[in-house]
Amino acid sequence: MTSNHSGPPFKRGIMNCINCGKTTGNPKFCSRSCSATFNNYVIGARHGKPENYICKCGARKDNKAKQCRLCNRKKSADKACKRPIKYFANNRSHPVYRHSVLRKWAKRLMDLRGIEKKCRCGYKLHVECCHVKPITSFDLDTLMGEVNSKDNLIYLCRNCHWELDHDYLKL
Repeated sequence: MTSNHSGPPFKRGIMNCINCGKTTGNPKFCSRSCSATFNNYVIGARHGKPENYICKCGARKDNKAKQCRLCNRKKSADKACKRPIKYFANNRSHPVYRHSVLRKWAKRLMDLRGIEKKCRCGYKLHVECCHVKPITSFDLDTLMGEVNSKDNLIYLCRNCHWELDHDYLKL
């Protein structure tokens, strides 16, 4: 049994995707992903308003979120910087474990500040976030923002980090 229907009633031509601008044979979108992105963020299908998907900084955000992920990380970092070190100690006795949370926050803050991951010797492949003045030298009532300040954090390779910790390297 053969069908007389030869195709869709409209002529398929080369068009540009409404969302990303790629050339496509589809009348509107190049993929389902572009269609979903356009309908959920630009048109605002769930809420009806496109401004519901834009953060104060101008970046896109999720439909129910108050702000984008980057602004959320900055807000939580600001909140953490106002707390003393003893808040992050978690009742652990050994200083290595006690200050692991502070080291995690140091890495996050360096990423948020947009500092290039490069050692002072020029090595880029594997660098570590290093405290110039050790965490153990601070009092427990010191704020985390002071311990993880821009002046106290630097990226170093493993060799330079070891040299700094053993007083072979002076900054």
